[in-house]
Amino acid sequence: MDKNKTIEYVVNEWAMRSPDGLAGGHDTPENMQILNEILQELGITEAPVGSSTQGQVEIQKFSLADLVENKGFNPEIAKMIKGSLKFVPKQDRDIFLDQYYDNMSINEACDFLTKNLSTYNQFLSYLDDEVRTRATTSVGRGEYALVLLIKGCKTGGQDSGDLVLSGGVTADVKEIEAGTFRATQASFGSGGFEKVPFVKAVNQLISFCGRNPESVDILKNLVEEAEIKNEGRGKDKTSTLTFLNTLSWNKINCGSTRGLLKIMAHIQGLKPEEFESAGTGDKVEFDFDDKEATFAIQDLPQQEKVKLTNPNVQPGTPVTVQISPISDKTNQLILPQLKKLDLFAIPAGGISEVFTNKNIAESMFAAMQHYSGGIVFYDLDNGFDYEEDLKKMKNPFGFYSYAQVGPTFKRLKQL
Repeated sequence: MDKNKTIEYVVNEWAMRSPDGLAGGHDTPENMQILNEILQELGITEAPVGSSTQGQVEIQKFSLADLVENKGFNPEIAKMIKGSLKFVPKQDRDIFLDQYYDNMSINEACDFLTKNLSTYNQFLSYLDDEVRTRATTSVGRGEYALVLLIKGCKTGGQDSGDLVLSGGVTADVKEIEAGTFRATQASFGSGGFEKVPFVKAVNQLISFCGRNPESVDILKNLVEEAEIKNEGRGKDKTSTLTFLNTLSWNKINCGSTRGLLKIMAHIQGLKPEEFESAGTGDKVEFDFDDKEATFAIQDLPQQEKVKLTNPNVQPGTPVTVQISPISDKTNQLILPQLKKLDLFAIPAGGISEVFTNKNIAESMFAAMQHYSGGIVFYDLDNGFDYEEDLKKMKNPFGFYSYAQVGPTFKRLKQL
């Protein structure tokens, strides 16, 4: 909000309260009295005679004008916020206005509210349950309290629910429950979500399976070969198979991502728990229509394996081996292509960059350029936790799931 908004509010309110709608002139005694009443309500006064600012308009702290012009609230919301002061403990009201209001850094504000959750419970509840629900934009719980405490901070107003810090840097407040919170695709900016490496890799796999339907059966077989179990939160095996059956983003979660990662480790010969190089083992080469293909012996049916390892013929004697179409297709055509997909390839930066849930979350947070000032995470039971650098979080998150509007994250220690 700027001064023009305040002026617009005063003029509209003045005309509405005037018995004649200001038709008789703005300077009639009655209309002037009404104007003074409105200005007093807003906390706008003229500096007294003899002061260094004599004749200048002054705005009282925590007045409607202050909340509108300096904190960015629209007048209706500002009226309600002004009333929130009655929920500050009576003995703390003076010190709240003198030392806390519009006088803290974002870290100080988070620490203050966290340490005083019980003392300021009614204050926070009023702002969140009464005022916030009247807003016309999406506003996070705890956001209004932070706007009031942080020096130079404004609400994003009609444009967004963000905290606009000094210098125009934006931060946001995300409510978390049981260590979980959801982000929207809008957080990534226009087209930003689709540019996240993991998102590109999943879309690439979905597209590949659409062009090569048989690859789905191959991947489902690999789930068995890799011995993926229903372990941990997300049930890895079930979630992976559900995703492969639907090829839907709504079935991407922490379980299916772990399952896909284990498939990657299996086909690349890596240990999924440590991602160390594994031995290649025995192999045999075949010639299909002058095209060479390589098979791991342990992947062949037992009968064919015996023929290869113990053919009971003289060296150089041709051996006939029956290979099913799916095995042929798997090893000669589809599997090599799958290994080259971003989701299953070894990253250029090495094993440390594979798509673990931690790495997925970090890359997504790094892409949330909208939050140049970081994110405040608000847990109703545990208070406020400010993460300024989303690439190096003190209390990191892991990717948890995808739901319609965007990704969901969970504290890594709870994943």
